[in-house]
Amino acid sequence: MPGASPKFRVTYTPIRRHGCIQGAEDEFNGNISAFQGDLFPISMQRLWQELLECVREPVSSLKLRRQIVSLLQKPNPVILDIGCNDGTDTRRFLRLCPRAQLYCFEPDPRAAARFKKYMDLYLDKVRLFEIAISSRNGSIDFHPSNGDGSAKEWDRSGSIRRPKNHLFEHDWVRFDHPISVETRRLDDWCSEANLSKIDFIWMDVQGAESDVIAGATQTPPWMATRARACRTGSLCR
Repeated sequence: MPGASPKFRVTYTPIRRHGCIQGAEDEFNGNISAFQGDLFPISMQRLWQELLECVREPVSSLKLRRQIVSLLQKPNPVILDIGCNDGTDTRRFLRLCPRAQLYCFEPDPRAAARFKKYMDLYLDKVRLFEIAISSRNGSIDFHPSNGDGSAKEWDRSGSIRRPKNHLFEHDWVRFDHPISVETRRLDDWCSEANLSKIDFIWMDVQGAESDVIAGATQTPPWMATRARACRTGSLCR
């Protein structure tokens, strides 16, 4: 009917894979991309995406981020998301703190590409740096993760640390030949970016937390690592 509002429906289908809940089936007149065209203003597109993410996000995860944002006690905190992967956590912080200044770091080219795709509606609000943060400047070997079967292209376990126990505790994850990526010390990056203060760091670097901290001797931010990142510290050399 001419002039009528388009109808849409959303169905959520959780799929358990390798101990995680993954996947959602989103339908918008048979094609979710229809909501991302010129037909709708970007504000409505963002609202739609945030609605879908609210449905998917565990209550415990949302509660944790709300606590973090409340402790920051400012409307526009400077937040670093180190090891941002596809931007899932970045979007969650933006949803709770829309005026946050977010700087994101991801050395894996596959994850960085997904970040640009999934964060397309928010690229005016965040900055992505396709580098690793470590204890030195220059280049460093990055060990990209992969998987078999349904987990092919698994890019969430890569690290600048060589895998160790990870190969045994999560045998479905495999690591291909390392690739050389650019790396910066956090102190030097902050100086180059003219960033004098960091309010919070959210870090998921798969066992390389000590490398990040070693390069941040002049940068005293409030730092937190994801529980999974802490737990996997012994999984990499």
